[in-house]
Amino acid sequence: FCLSVCNQIKTGVHAILGPSNGLLSCHINSICDALDIPHIEIRADAEHTAREFSINLHPFQDIINDAFLDIIHYLNWTKVAILHENQHGLVQLRRLMQTSLEVHVRYVNPLTYVQYLNEMKEMEMHNLILDTKTDNVHIILKTILKLQMNEYKYHYFITSFDIEKFDLEDFKYNFANITSFCLVDVNDVGVKKTLKELEIYKNLQKPNNEDLQFFRKLHTVETIPALIYDSVHIFVIGLQSLQQSHFLRVANVSCESPQTWKGGLSLINYINSVEWKGLTGPIRFKEGRRTQFKLDLVKLKQHSIVKIGEWSPHMRLNITEPSLFFDTGSMNVTLVVITILEKPYVMMRYGKNYTGNNRFYGFCVDVLRLVARDVGFDYILDLVPDRKYGAKDPLTGQWNGMVEQLMKYKADLAVGSMTITYARESVIDFTKPFMNLGISILFKVPSTPSTKLFSFMNPLAFDVWLYVLAAYFCVSITIHAMAKISAIERSNFNRSSKYFVKYLDKFTLRNSFWFAVGTLMQQSSNLKPRAISVRIVSAVWWFFSLIIIASYTANLAAFLTVERMTTPIENAEDLSSQTEISYGTLESGSTMTFFRDSLIETYRKMWRNMENIKKHSTFTSTYEEGIKRVKESNYAFLMESTMLDYVVQRDCNLTQIGGLLDTKGIAHKYILDEMKRKATLVTLLAKASYTLLQNLYWPSGVEDARTTFGYGIATPKGSPWRDKISLAILELQEKGDIQMLYDKWWKSVGETCFPRSNTKQSKANALGFDNIGKLNKQVKMKYRQAESMFPEPDIPGICTTGETLSCGDITEEELKNSAASGIPNEAVKNRTSIQAKKKDDWANQEILELFACHLQRLILPHNKKNAFADVLEDMVEAFLLRSFLVSCLPSLWPYLSSGSIIQTENDNSKF
Repeated sequence: FCLSVCNQIKTGVHAILGPSNGLLSCHINSICDALDIPHIEIRADAEHTAREFSINLHPFQDIINDAFLDIIHYLNWTKVAILHENQHGLVQLRRLMQTSLEVHVRYVNPLTYVQYLNEMKEMEMHNLILDTKTDNVHIILKTILKLQMNEYKYHYFITSFDIEKFDLEDFKYNFANITSFCLVDVNDVGVKKTLKELEIYKNLQKPNNEDLQFFRKLHTVETIPALIYDSVHIFVIGLQSLQQSHFLRVANVSCESPQTWKGGLSLINYINSVEWKGLTGPIRFKEGRRTQFKLDLVKLKQHSIVKIGEWSPHMRLNITEPSLFFDTGSMNVTLVVITILEKPYVMMRYGKNYTGNNRFYGFCVDVLRLVARDVGFDYILDLVPDRKYGAKDPLTGQWNGMVEQLMKYKADLAVGSMTITYARESVIDFTKPFMNLGISILFKVPSTPSTKLFSFMNPLAFDVWLYVLAAYFCVSITIHAMAKISAIERSNFNRSSKYFVKYLDKFTLRNSFWFAVGTLMQQSSNLKPRAISVRIVSAVWWFFSLIIIASYTANLAAFLTVERMTTPIENAEDLSSQTEISYGTLESGSTMTFFRDSLIETYRKMWRNMENIKKHSTFTSTYEEGIKRVKESNYAFLMESTMLDYVVQRDCNLTQIGGLLDTKGIAHKYILDEMKRKATLVTLLAKASYTLLQNLYWPSGVEDARTTFGYGIATPKGSPWRDKISLAILELQEKGDIQMLYDKWWKSVGETCFPRSNTKQSKANALGFDNIGKLNKQVKMKYRQAESMFPEPDIPGICTTGETLSCGDITEEELKNSAASGIPNEAVKNRTSIQAKKKDDWANQEILELFACHLQRLILPHNKKNAFADVLEDMVEAFLLRSFLVSCLPSLWPYLSSGSIIQTENDNSKF
């Protein structure tokens, strides 16, 4: 071949075109470089050193490698296998091996296709780059069919630009993913015009003309003929431009002579400056290498090979038809879906009548059923073997649970209360979240503390009581001493008799103590100090007593009239700063990962505490175990907020402490990944946004990237189902279907409890009988006195005086029957005769509580819950003046005088 080239040079040439063979092209390039003859190449050249007299129309291989990297990143491939057929192929893809990808490279030939494809199948490598010779592509495709590796889970990327020349009919209906780049756009107007001209030229030639053999399929043009076609045009344009200003003679040189062609340098410079659009797209050169071109990204579909995107050195990857890229067609496939039992997300029915998918029910099962209906696939639902969601072992780096099953492609989907985290997102894919959440603290509701005998001392601290007692003694002794010393206190000048009259010393030690205590209790002691010194001490003591009594009265109302149920912890900071309450999370869950990887000091401290007491079972294997420990011991359980809501709504003895520990927003890393997947200007947008986030939000972004933000359906990396399921989830959310499912499983009638609202609990309650020292002896004396004056009628179901008063089981019908028992009106009138000799004594708390209980029973059925407080406030004072408060008020209710009748707002019935 080289000899024939030298013979051609002797006859005179302006330039040499080709060949496409890499080895021969290198020899021809050396000859042309020695003789200063332009050499136009059409081969893939991976050499970095450009030759002075060489120009290559084939896109520069380093730039094509960028296209490979962009598409691999877009597909979220984390590991890939490269089957190359020669050393040149390995050089082409060397940059892939320099990335963080898990790359498996195998040198193959037609005899070893079966061996290495079987190896990839056993390794569960589903992403393969076929970098074989163009003539051998059909052989390796037949081998793939033979090994039944043409399922939808496999994705093959063919490096040849001539995918349309291969017979892919057997792959169309098996849903295998075959993707490739094409250099020639058959839909381009210029390409169609050229093909039409070639059709006309072909019809004018003989049928067996070998010159048109490569144009037999006139609907497309192969890459090499298209490059030859463009090379001729580039040479002609450059030559014509040169001859417009210079006369160019044909080279008169030979391979045996060291003489060079003088016009070769000018011609190669003119060719290098040509800009033109040919069959292979836009053409521009820099130092003899092509830097401007366009690659069409094509994918095999059921009907044909379709264009789904473009790639260019300046615009980078642009997916024009993402729906076609991930569209699985109307495939009737059955996916393997793994899950984990967790109320109310996934639950299981047991029995012989329940088999297959009918065994499972719950919120996530309903969501999966709707998604499968909209997307169009069947599924087999089964439990994950180790009953874990999936966490990474920090020592071995191995994953477990559902994440491991997806990484090994043993399942197609993972459904359940599986949280989307940055760590999991790095090894598997997630759909859009179908439920947002955070992390919160589950704890048991604190019980109301029992009232102590000396609870009336609570308003003041113990040391204050001691200071008051000490002041009392000091003031009493001081008053006594001042009275002894002062003569005015013991005598006084009588103006009429002109003599001093001596008085009896009233401020003895005993009287001084009585004077001080009387003042403290705001009572009179009939002792009047006369000396200035005694009066000053007394005035100071009176002012001190005023402050103490006012402070005590204010605090006493707060302590005795407001029911308080305080919790020992209020937030995560309280939990981390104490040791009495143990706490933990679900083992191998996202919550555990959140605390383990957190950068916030409070959460890191909590993780260290959990790790230090790990041997005491701080972590739980299931949510049920954690909830049980909360009920039975002094334990706080850190769990997802959605699960916490479900538990709290069904058990009023449990409550949520504080708010959410983590953020629910999408992590910045996740945003960047989505931008790189979806944006048209992939690299430019991603880099710009990454810099912006890094400068403005990076401190919080680092932590955000590790926090949880929702539940999603997990898929293996690069799964074609990811985006289709995400669209289905978004549609379900817009229609409100997911919210209806949430209400169905979280707010089912008959399963939720109705605890007292916080508003009622914070209202002031009446002073309890126990709050004032359990002085029930005095009250019982009043009861007995009233009972002797007014005997109580014997009405069934009504409590009698002298017993412990309570609401009892009195119905409205019994109250009506009590009216028929016939208590004389005179008896009621006579009861006012005792009107309040000491009306405060009648304000017994238990009677008021009984009154409130029955009054509430009568009013609440008429939907007048708020009327209870208003009526009680307005009527208590009037009832305190009536003597019938000494007996059971409900039994006497029908006989109240007209001034005590209560009438509701919504009807005219009188109680």
